[in-house]
Amino acid sequence: MEGFAIRGGITNDPPNVATPPGSGISSLDVPTFHAADNDIRGSVSQGIVVYNDSVGSATVRLSNNRVKGANSNGITILHERPEGVDLLVTGNRLLNNGEEGFGINLAVGTAPAGSRVEVSDNVISANGFNGGKLIIDNTGSGPVTALVAGNRFLNNVEDGLNAAVGDDAIDLTVRDNRFSGNSSHGMNLTVDSDNGDSSNLVVTGNDFLDNTLNGLDLHLDVEDDGENTTLIESNLFARNGADGLYLDVDQDDAETVVITISGNQFLSNGDDSIELQSPGGDDLLRFRSTLDNVSRRAGSGLALRDSSTGGTEGELLINGNTVNFPNPGDVAD
Repeated sequence: MEGFAIRGGITNDPPNVATPPGSGISSLDVPTFHAADNDIRGSVSQGIVVYNDSVGSATVRLSNNRVKGANSNGITILHERPEGVDLLVTGNRLLNNGEEGFGINLAVGTAPAGSRVEVSDNVISANGFNGGKLIIDNTGSGPVTALVAGNRFLNNVEDGLNAAVGDDAIDLTVRDNRFSGNSSHGMNLTVDSDNGDSSNLVVTGNDFLDNTLNGLDLHLDVEDDGENTTLIESNLFARNGADGLYLDVDQDDAETVVITISGNQFLSNGDDSIELQSPGGDDLLRFRSTLDNVSRRAGSGLALRDSSTGGTEGELLINGNTVNFPNPGDVAD
């Protein structure tokens, strides 16, 4: 089958029906698949599932669907082929899915250079596990481009978004999202780059609000001549239960790591506004700063901790941030 589209359907599976596979809409090895404007309620299994295992390149478009109350994930996309992939998930509402499910579960296991993944303008709320799960494993010599933009990750039982990207070259932009009221981290993100490849990460214009643990929990793993450039700019971190921004950098025989944290606001977070960790090991980026406790409450404006004894390759820039410790009753602007 060369292509398939589903538009404007309604499924309402009774909760006690267990007819396999039990998904509202499913697609197996369809090279071009579009699903738009569907209303899927109470699926026994998943709301929409797209699985590509034997086709070559694949194009998937899921737009303006509403998936509510599925027993498992709202949307699942699994791509396991080494050919190119072009995925767009936009304008969907993924609500109250899965006792232990995700609003969206997107895994690209073998993404070659030139592949594109976009998750934009979705509402992902009150799901039984993470709001979103995103895994991209690049196998090509050039970058995979990924964009997470304009989404609302709200009140999910674990992380708002849990993501692991990289291994080889990756360009990831996370912009203009709201991560609010999630019971673990707002966003838990791991970016890997090794074997001489580069990763570029931009996190800008996001709101990380009222999450139980860290607003942004970020891990950079740069090894074996890999390179990383990270920009964290113009975000709001407010009233998170632990750190506003937690950044863990593991640089083992990396080529360069350049991190810029600029123009952010940190308001009334429970622990540190920014905590930077450099774990022990050889040839690690060293943060040569001391703890500067500027807080009138628990925690620090900026906490830098380094347990390494290694080298000094890399650069850390922290510019133009606002670190404010208002009274507990104050509300962020």
